[in-house]
Amino acid sequence: MSMNAVHALPPTQAEMTLTDHLGELRTRILIAVATLTATVLAGFALALPAIAWMKALAPLELLQSLQFVQLTPGEVLLVSVKLALVIGVILASPMLLYQTLMFVLPGLADTERKPVLLTVIFGSVLFACGLWFSSQLVVPSALGFLLAYGQSVAVSQISIASYVDFCTMLMAVTGILFELPLVLMLLASLNLVTSTQLLQQWRVALVAILVAAAVLTPSQDPVTMGIVAAAMTGLYFASLLPIKLMGK
Repeated sequence: MSMNAVHALPPTQAEMTLTDHLGELRTRILIAVATLTATVLAGFALALPAIAWMKALAPLELLQSLQFVQLTPGEVLLVSVKLALVIGVILASPMLLYQTLMFVLPGLADTERKPVLLTVIFGSVLFACGLWFSSQLVVPSALGFLLAYGQSVAVSQISIASYVDFCTMLMAVTGILFELPLVLMLLASLNLVTSTQLLQQWRVALVAILVAAAVLTPSQDPVTMGIVAAAMTGLYFASLLPIKLMGK
């Protein structure tokens, strides 16, 4: 290979100058912003169907007597904009994550890249599972309990903004709580806990889970807290096997 050909090769990560890094960062930020803009616009188009989907999460027998109201002009529009941002971030997250990793991972050693990628992927899957679990069980159960209680003495008229905020917050909190296995595996990888210790301390863990479910569950009703606590308990014990396989 001639000297001219050698000089024509692109610089490696170690050989890149500060200007090269800033140029790469600028390009990745522009791609991320363009992607997020497109997904937020798509999210706005999906906002009204998403609101209708959330309304359908309430038990069918309660929907007949439940009235959703718009308390201020433009309330539905404001809710649509907020939902568009949430939907946009969710849809854009794979590209945002990809651009972030492509900028950061080349600076890591080869042995460091795989754990980082696996952690991000595993965390994303757990969060998605939490959203699905919440939409299928947690939110309907919470709505069923809270709306049915007092139905004999009051007619339910709910602000559409309050309703969407309630559903969105409950699903988000459940998604975050579903990250418990990832947290435990990270602690194990840092040699802070072992599978044997986690198994021996299950009573302490159960109390901590009950407290977390009681404090973090937005609805604060016993049915929802029980469902969330039961799911977290299952995730806790399910984490023991992969931690054991890690040799911890």
